[in-house]
Amino acid sequence: PGGAAGAAAAPGTRTPAAQPPGARASAAASDARPGSPAPLRTGQAPAAERFADSAQSAQRVFIKITPGAELKGLLPRLQALLQNHPGPAATLLFYERNQKVLALSDSYRIEPSEELFAAIEEMLGAGTVRLR
Repeated sequence: PGGAAGAAAAPGTRTPAAQPPGARASAAASDARPGSPAPLRTGQAPAAERFADSAQSAQRVFIKITPGAELKGLLPRLQALLQNHPGPAATLLFYERNQKVLALSDSYRIEPSEELFAAIEEMLGAGTVRLR
């Protein structure tokens, strides 16, 4: 009986040890919510919400180039527009025709802004710019 009580105490000791991992998981889940950038952006216009989801230094701007944009000769105008908005974000072109992504050189790094994205979408069409 004394040995059984000792054996019962050992599993009892392990049971509380099993609870803290669950408690840590709950704490980790609650820690993830305050760090989320989404609540900080909810008051902005929908266009801005599409583009505001990562740290600026790690941001990349994807611009979709449709076959029509290629035919219209809009790429030189796009180049000039990008170079007039220098900043930290890398710029990548997604060519819809052949499903290829082209990362532009550092001279085409841009400062993401609603104004710039509106100008790009005016030139290339709605939904052609994404910030990731």
